[in-house]
Amino acid sequence: MLLYLWLYKSEFLSYNLSVGGIRFRRALFYDGERVRKGDFTVYKGKITFRDVPVEREIDVDGYLFLPGLINAHHHTYSALARGVPFSRKLRNFYENLSYFWWRWDASLDEESVYYSALLGAMESLKKGVTLIFDHHASFSFIEGSLSVLKKAFTLVGIRSVVCFEVSDRLGSENAHRSIEENLRFIKSEEESLIKGAVGMHAAFTVGNKTMEALSSVVSKTKRPVHVHVAEDRFDRDYNLSVFGKTPLQRLRDYAILDGGLLAHVIWVDEDDIELIRKHNAYVLHNPESNMNNAVGYFKVSDLVRKNVRVLLGTDGFSHSVLSQARSAVLNATARGYDGWSIFYKSLFHNNYELAARFFDEKFGKIAEGYVADIAGFRYAPFTPLNDDNLFAHVFFGFAEREADFVMVNGVPIIENGRFVAVDEAEISIRAREVAARLWKRFEENEIKFRLPDE
Repeated sequence: MLLYLWLYKSEFLSYNLSVGGIRFRRALFYDGERVRKGDFTVYKGKITFRDVPVEREIDVDGYLFLPGLINAHHHTYSALARGVPFSRKLRNFYENLSYFWWRWDASLDEESVYYSALLGAMESLKKGVTLIFDHHASFSFIEGSLSVLKKAFTLVGIRSVVCFEVSDRLGSENAHRSIEENLRFIKSEEESLIKGAVGMHAAFTVGNKTMEALSSVVSKTKRPVHVHVAEDRFDRDYNLSVFGKTPLQRLRDYAILDGGLLAHVIWVDEDDIELIRKHNAYVLHNPESNMNNAVGYFKVSDLVRKNVRVLLGTDGFSHSVLSQARSAVLNATARGYDGWSIFYKSLFHNNYELAARFFDEKFGKIAEGYVADIAGFRYAPFTPLNDDNLFAHVFFGFAEREADFVMVNGVPIIENGRFVAVDEAEISIRAREVAARLWKRFEENEIKFRLPDE
């Protein structure tokens, strides 16, 4: 059994939200509608401008505060893959999955899942991300894997929505175990800062019997499916060839499209987009991953024209939602679309709408009564900054920056660019040892996969 790293500092544990709050003096902040200069207070996990008792006052002149950012689609299990030796030439999307990523997740054990989650959460927080929707896979370690994510995310202090991606690629028994892991977590392990969704890999790796079982869990838990949809043309072509339907048509027919969290959504037609709109689903756009995998162009104008909500995620490619926003704008603009207005809404509205659905809190504003998930960046603008040009400052000035102050649910996680409660250097040292063992298992892994054909 893994002995989990426990690096909390005692003074952090003694911080009591019920006693008093923190007042931020001389703050420059975005309240969700406009840029303001003044004081605000965090009290009992919420933003307030009322006169309440405080334990600390912090002068934050020289910072710009934003509502904590949200990553709508992440894979923290990929964190330890950075730099892994791999020389095989991959010719297409399916080979990328079967020779690399499916072998990778089938090489993960409890220890490597834990450290991947720790590092993924920490890297996210350093980029000002306070909530991640983590789409997890570790087919060599299924039962209890979401609990390991919970331990890591709780230690670091990040808010999260987790799921295990159900797939038949290693047989129906493993698919069933994965379904049970989603159900177990939702029923018995959720807490105030961590919730569960129903994970699914992609329709081309899920047969009809497993789809039926997923439908039952979605109905039973009233939680949406979090699924990859038409990321590559292979997904669409395989489903049409084997099942006679597009991926979205299959999700609809098994009653798991309503309110779904649909990652990628590239190889879709007008009928598919209408299905997304009709079933009130969310589209999770991952521009840098899409470009890296050369899977095609995101149909941003068609989706927006149908009033489909487009959100931003990283797909594990990076941990920065701001870099995704910039890449999304550039990609859309290069194709003649108004990327600025589209992805401003994604970054500062749609991602927060999804968060509110899971946590029953108000997200996305530094305003009275909103949850105190905030990120402060040291930023002294050398041009005027106002309500009309905030996104330009974010776009040109923030994509590579790290946050110097991060708070989740009213608790300081990062101050002066350093983690308050965990030893980042110690975690990195231990992670390198874990990564070396994981890389060896990955190199030796010769597991074979299959696709459903019923």
